[in-house]
Amino acid sequence: MSLETSILAEHSGAAETIDWASVEADLDLVRHTRANLLVVGPDSLMPDIIRAVVGTTPAIIVNPAEWERLALSHLWLWSGTLVFRNIDALDAEGQTVLSAWLERGNPERQIVSMAGNPLMPRVAAGAFDQRLYYRLNTVFISLGHATCALTPVRG
Repeated sequence: MSLETSILAEHSGAAETIDWASVEADLDLVRHTRANLLVVGPDSLMPDIIRAVVGTTPAIIVNPAEWERLALSHLWLWSGTLVFRNIDALDAEGQTVLSAWLERGNPERQIVSMAGNPLMPRVAAGAFDQRLYYRLNTVFISLGHATCALTPVRG
């Protein structure tokens, strides 16, 4: 089943002007090259995207609210996929910490970042670090702002 079919089956209203063929092509590129990915869209669609990218590969999912108690140094040698949810919630200090950590970290690591709101307006306003934005944004997918009535898919 395609990602589009899976998402549309689970989330009414998710069809909003999304070029699903392009999303599938971008996800295929990310899976094969392990390029970093930034996804902007409703939180309810993110579990489907995570499954589409990660599949059966080991991954660690991190929420910014948990960063204070999560020592990024524990993930230093992790070569699998790291999924950062709600990346748009990072404040300036969190952005600095993440950026520095990424610079020192394992270059084989794939980063998948998810945001509920577009980051470019924050970059333009100086509220989100431009260098970090482009580091996370090797491949960019926008899923719009469709609101989905159903609860997120649990995997």
